[in-house]
Amino acid sequence: MTTKIQFRTPFTPRVSVSIDFTKSKNHTRSEQAPATDINNIVKRFHKTGVIDWVANNEPQFGDFTNINFEEIQNKVAQGKQLFESLPAHVRKEFNNNPSEFIEFIQTKDNIEDMRDGEIDGEQKTTPEPPETQPVEQNKTE
Repeated sequence: MTTKIQFRTPFTPRVSVSIDFTKSKNHTRSEQAPATDINNIVKRFHKTGVIDWVANNEPQFGDFTNINFEEIQNKVAQGKQLFESLPAHVRKEFNNNPSEFIEFIQTKDNIEDMRDGEIDGEQKTTPEPPETQPVEQNKTE
């Protein structure tokens, strides 16, 4: 059995396409209808003078003229990348969360522990780099 494929051109008649949702479950929650009705929102605003969702979030004011959003995002990405470069046992101590690590390193006592190699309470020894011998180069003149 072969099926014939029809190619559409600007001159072929249009085909009506529709989706029937009459048999599907209704996902609309009708108990939230009054809270989302624009007429009710405007009535509450006229009565109280405040829009509910704006009143829940406190505004922040300040001078942000010297802050560049892209630079800040790059610094955050760089901090995450530096945290990811730490050994796995160190990241695990901070629940793989860079912000917990930053909180830890902001205390002077913790910085001294890090310099001594004591991040998770035990002394870490760093391996000595292997000794290298200078390579003699043959100079041909």
